[in-house]
Amino acid sequence: MSLVGQVFALQPDQAPLADAVSDAVLQQVVAALAALAATPTQVQVIDLRSLPLDAAGVARLRQRLGAGEVIAEVRSAALTWLEETAFAGVWWQTQHRGASDAADPWQAIVVAQVPPLLAAHPDDVAEAAARLAAVAHPSDSGGKA
Repeated sequence: MSLVGQVFALQPDQAPLADAVSDAVLQQVVAALAALAATPTQVQVIDLRSLPLDAAGVARLRQRLGAGEVIAEVRSAALTWLEETAFAGVWWQTQHRGASDAADPWQAIVVAQVPPLLAAHPDDVAEAAARLAAVAHPSDSGGKA
């Protein structure tokens, strides 16, 4: 179930409460983005499930943050989508651990140059370098790739 391209619409009677909570979260994003601008290595994750934010508030936040140009899908222990918002450095992260949370996935706003989930782990990079060297120079590895 991809959230890519979905329209998040608010019902008129939900708007006032959704606005109040999403405004507070949006102010936290503003502060985190200003901190990122000052310190590019800074990362802040705002766990939306930990906040008193209903579905209307989440929809309001998504609407206000808009959509950017980058969408990444990570397939590991959980299926995760990272979507750039209309604001550079602000990402929407949605994670599904399985069928049990399909209707209520974990969602967060990640404020970072690049979300940490997309960064390669140094051990993985070292292992990949060795594998690629074996592919590039098969005679050095006994002909095995």
